[in-house]
Amino acid sequence: GGEKSSLVELEFAAALVRSELTPELEPPYGSKVLDCSVQIGSERVFAEVIAPETSDPIKEAETEIQRISDAVIEQSPGTNTEILLEGEPGYRFDSIIASATAVPLDGAVHYVEGVGWFRRVPSDPLRPEQMPRISYTGRDPVLGMLTAILEAGLRTSAMIHIPILDERAHRILSAELHHFSSEERNILVVCVSNVPGGMKLWLALARRWFQPTRNRRVGAIVLYDQALEGTPLAMRQRWRVVENPYAYVPVPDSLLNAIRRLDVSSAGSEDAEAGTVR
Repeated sequence: GGEKSSLVELEFAAALVRSELTPELEPPYGSKVLDCSVQIGSERVFAEVIAPETSDPIKEAETEIQRISDAVIEQSPGTNTEILLEGEPGYRFDSIIASATAVPLDGAVHYVEGVGWFRRVPSDPLRPEQMPRISYTGRDPVLGMLTAILEAGLRTSAMIHIPILDERAHRILSAELHHFSSEERNILVVCVSNVPGGMKLWLALARRWFQPTRNRRVGAIVLYDQALEGTPLAMRQRWRVVENPYAYVPVPDSLLNAIRRLDVSSAGSEDAEAGTVR
């Protein structure tokens, strides 16, 4: 019926059933009612499930990235251009485009102070570049976009990356704390399907959200989404668990491991990095 919040609650409950667990929807929780609970041996774990939409700051950043890509492609036909910006584009649009078109086509990474890093090469229609070649060592998630056109056998592409921290995500997580008791085992489940780059973005934010003296009512954050990937291409679910080492009451490992096993993506090394975060 178009109720996204109800849909994600059912998706999570169905996932628990696939793990041979028996969830209870809308269990009583003192004077409140939560989304879900599940019995693990003698222990009961409560869960709230949310599905954030794409935030306005990320929408604005995507618009700016597309604007930069279009301008670079228009002014640099027959080239592959990669840009890693130092921050949000804002008023620096003209400086970004001027820097991008002035960088030599030598395949080296060039830094322009106050703007970012640039790399350009002549395009090869038979071997198009698609992987980022500019390394990023910052801690913030990166929002990226690749735009390419092929006209009269001439390929032109622009790959733009920008570090972005969606502070709204922390506010969303914190707004859920009032649901939970510090005396119970609790998890917060977040469907990130509607957030571009949501899995990577929210993983980084979730790790920073857990602090020794804050947000200790939540024993773990569970992230999931659905994405087209793999060979053959198919819609696959990705599941990640971020445990809270400072939780008042830890969540049983058996439940968290069961959720990790739900992952059917072809993440490869990403699983080693993200799927068993503690």
